[in-house]
Order: sequence, then structure tokens, then C-alpha cells
Amino acid sequence: VVSDLSWDLAAGYTVRLLSGLRSWENEQYESDTIYMPRDLIARTGAYESDSQSHELQFISPVDQLFGGRFDFVAGLYYFQEDFFIGETSDMGADFCTTLVPAAQRPTCNASPNKIGATVMEFNQDATNYAIYAQGNIGLTDTLDLVLGARWTNDEKEGSYVQLVNNPFSRSFRAPEDTDLETDDDQFTYRAGLNWRPNGDVLVFGSYATGYKSGGFNSGAGNVALGQRRLFDKEESENYEFGVKSTLANGLARLNATVFRMDLDDFQDRGFDGTSFIVINAGNLRQQGVEIDGDYVVSENVRVFGALGYLDSEFTEYPNASCLPYPAQVNPSCTQDLSGQSANFSPEWSGSVGAQLEGDLGVGNLGYLFRTDLNYMGEMGVSGLNDGNPQNLQASVTQLSARFSLLFGRDRNWSVSLFGENLTDEDFCSTRFYQPLDSNLQLRDPVSGGTVVRCQVAPPRTYGVSLKAEF
Repeated sequence: VVSDLSWDLAAGYTVRLLSGLRSWENEQYESDTIYMPRDLIARTGAYESDSQSHELQFISPVDQLFGGRFDFVAGLYYFQEDFFIGETSDMGADFCTTLVPAAQRPTCNASPNKIGATVMEFNQDATNYAIYAQGNIGLTDTLDLVLGARWTNDEKEGSYVQLVNNPFSRSFRAPEDTDLETDDDQFTYRAGLNWRPNGDVLVFGSYATGYKSGGFNSGAGNVALGQRRLFDKEESENYEFGVKSTLANGLARLNATVFRMDLDDFQDRGFDGTSFIVINAGNLRQQGVEIDGDYVVSENVRVFGALGYLDSEFTEYPNASCLPYPAQVNPSCTQDLSGQSANFSPEWSGSVGAQLEGDLGVGNLGYLFRTDLNYMGEMGVSGLNDGNPQNLQASVTQLSARFSLLFGRDRNWSVSLFGENLTDEDFCSTRFYQPLDSNLQLRDPVSGGTVVRCQVAPPRTYGVSLKAEF
């Protein structure tokens, strides 16, 4: 349930209240959490969330204060959520004969509590409140200064309890009872300049700081994390300079942006063989250039394109995870990934496309045809940054197309035939290590790697859709 209430005050001021109440729950069953063709470990997961949010804004009139050179918005924000995760794991019929040494298999087969072998509960109560303001100051008729600031406070407390009811299930779950608490606050701000030398060109530049609160790891594993379940906040500095322009009497548009983002205590997602955890992974720099534009070739035809270059580098990451086999030999093993790029950070990316639209000349029928060619350069596609070349995905180019028939009095109805990945490219959207790979003796002492699973991206896909707008 959400609400949006506004009160108009004297002199053009407005008070606005945005509120929401949300509640959801989900239960799901996974018959095999190890991704193997045997009945090993099944899991039932339960998730619940109840939250509320309220934002009170005070908005000034536009083009009225100080001769029309100043306007602002200020506000208060509040958010609260009760969050729960529950997990019950069952040992399957093949667990003892696959994951347990031969000498212990008779004892394992006779052990009780294979159903409900482990039970986990994670609870979190999160409260966030903030105060913020942003103003636009017209320094001249063509130059605007944008200033903004925000103070945020995050308070979280929770608990993690893992019960192990079968001793053999300790190979994938460790008993634990940990109380968790963290309290973060941060002052962030931004400053920017917008210059309009004429009606067709906007030149802009900005500097901004950012903040992502710390939190708790809720993932289960075969090692009790205790207070290591806490991870710290992430902070950022952002620099941006660019141009937005309209050319050829409005027929063309060309935009270019140069950017840099410095992340301190970057929150990285890791995997230890049985669970995913979030760690603070040193400092990361992301910088590059983005260019995009489009051109109206004729009344019915438009072409467009975009190009991106990204220079990604861990400027400091001395305690990164080792490759799987060295980590198995020495669980406290680390490596220095300083100077390497982060996963999901391709050096080059881009797209080109065209759109054709017009009238069919029958009644009020119209048509729209669009095709896109998208390129993504080579990049690591694992949630864990450990420099493993097994996690590299080669560059991929995908073609898509859509033809829509438009109808209705205002052409607010459409029937579309679409195709995605028309060239049927085979690639991995994500790669991850085989769970319990050390138990399965899959880690390689020569390369240091292991068996890597591929989450396959959708193949060539066709479809038909019906859409209506009211």
C-alpha cells in the first residue's frame, strides 16, 4: 500500500508526503543444492519481510525565488524493515555414499535426523533515517550551480542461529549462535555546474560522494563466521564531466560523458565453497568514457548507437581470496589483486540500432520495427574476484529485433513479434565454483582451479506480446 499526498501552501510552496507499507513472504524448495545428478542435499528456504517508509518533502516554487534564480527541495526520510530468512537442509539418499569417506559410511547411513539435518534462522531489524536538501542556483542566465547534501543513519541488529542435528552435516553447515549489531552514519554531498551556451548544448560537471551502509552476512557455511558476519560501509567519490547536444536542427542528438568513481572498502561478494559472503575488498577505481547519439534519417527512420570504454582497477586489494586449491591447503591464504580489473567490468561495450515506424494506411493502424546489435567485451563473470582465468567470459555480440502492430483510437494497443539473441550466442552470464568441490576432490593442485559452473544465458528466443496503455 503506497500513498502520495501533496499540500499546496502559500507563495507556491508544496509539502509532499510519500509513504509505503510492504509485506511479502516466499517459500521455496530446492531438491539439489550441489548441482549434481545425485540426491545429496535438499533445502527448503523461507523469506519474510515487513517494511514501512515515509518521506516528507518541502518543495519551493520554481522560477520565483531571488528573481527566478533559486529553487530547492528539502526532506526527511524514514525506513524500517523486519527481515527473516529460514533454511532447513535434508541429507539425501546418496549423501553418505558420495560425500563421506568409505570407512564412515555405515555410521553415516545409520545416523538419525537426515531430514532436518540442519536448521538456520536469520533475523534482522533495520532502521534508516536521513535529512537532505538540494538547491539549484542560477549564477547567470546560462550557468546553474547545483548543491546537495544528505546525512544518513543506518541502525541494524539481528541474530544468526544454525543448529546441526546430524553430525555428518557439519561438512556443509557449522553450528553457530551469533548476535549482530551495527550502526553507521554518513554525510554525503554533491556539487555540479550546468552551462547552456545556447538552447542546443548543455555542458555539465559534478563531484559527489556516496555511501552504502554496512550489514550482515546471512549465508550458511561449514565454518562459523561469528563477528566476521559483519561487513563495513562502502564509500565513493564520483567525478563526471560531459556534454549533451542537439544538432542538425533537432534531427540529431549526441552526448558524451567522462567519469571516474573511486570506491573505498568496496563491498565484494565472495564464495567459500559452501556459502556466499560479502567482504570489504579494498579500493576500486572505475573510470571511462561513454558516448551515445541518434539521428533522424527521414520522417520514418531513426538510427542510434552507443560506445563505452571502461578502465577498471583495484588500486588496493592486498587480502583477496586465493584460488580454490591454495585456499583448501591454507584457509587463511590471501593474494594481492592490486592493479587487476574487477569482474563484470568489460573494457569495451557498445550498441547500434535502427527504428522504422509509420502508418499502414488502413484505418488507424501503425507499425514499428526496431533492431539492436549489442556488444560486450571480455570480462570476468564471477561474483568472486580472485583473478581466476576460468571465470573469464569471451566477448559477445547479440542481435535482437521487434515488430509491433499499433492500433486503437490513440494507438495505445500493440501486438509485437520479438526475437532475442537471434544469432544464438552461447555464453555464461555468471560463473561460480562447484559447491563442496573440496569434498568431491575437484580442486586442481596444478592450476589452483576447480570445476566451474556456468549459468547459461538465454538462447535464441522468440515471442509474441500484447500491450495496452491506459
